[in-house]
Amino acid sequence: MDSSAEQVDRPFCLGAYAGTVHPEFLDELLAWLKAPPTGEVVKENRARFVRLVRDWHEPVYIKKFKVDSFLQKMRLMFLESRAEKEFKVLRSIRRLGIAAPDPIAAFIADDGSYLVTRKVDGVIPLKDYLLKSGGGEKELRSLLKALADYLRDLLAKGICHRDFHIGNILIPEDGTPRFTLVDLQRTTVKERLSEEEREAMTAFLALSLSEFLRLPRLISFL
Repeated sequence: MDSSAEQVDRPFCLGAYAGTVHPEFLDELLAWLKAPPTGEVVKENRARFVRLVRDWHEPVYIKKFKVDSFLQKMRLMFLESRAEKEFKVLRSIRRLGIAAPDPIAAFIADDGSYLVTRKVDGVIPLKDYLLKSGGGEKELRSLLKALADYLRDLLAKGICHRDFHIGNILIPEDGTPRFTLVDLQRTTVKERLSEEEREAMTAFLALSLSEFLRLPRLISFL
């Protein structure tokens, strides 16, 4: 099966859970919801947690956006959830030719909203690659050029990622300059970005690179 091909989503409802899911994942998702949560917790903070579930027919990430106040619960009842927003953004940027995880389900419950995506294999955060590579600036020159081209492509396509740093850009473990964008809950897609949005994305990325680049190289990247 071509995992990049979009499927027709199927609505589902199970107790307090309601949303849509790719049909091929429906039975596994319902079984997961009926049992105590399983999977390795790979990220958790006050706002959300992410589990890696490996025992489905394909490994998936399940991200929960928590709600812990009456106001947040009311917003969840009447407004589009954060999971639904990220689901739509993932669909949109994939249509634009930008590599991103394939969204396969989005649903809400009393305690928050959930997003399920296919796991992207063979990649690590760009920050982790830079930390382990140990290469000097000369060795990183071609990678930085590819990263600058990538940024220009995102800006030209109207993608505004408000957490655009090297922890949210994935790269193959061998360093091939092919990037995948993740954590898009604060991302929007527009026809045209403002100068302020373009400058903010560029500055955010440059700041995250500052621990690896000397000032002259950082200025040239900008």
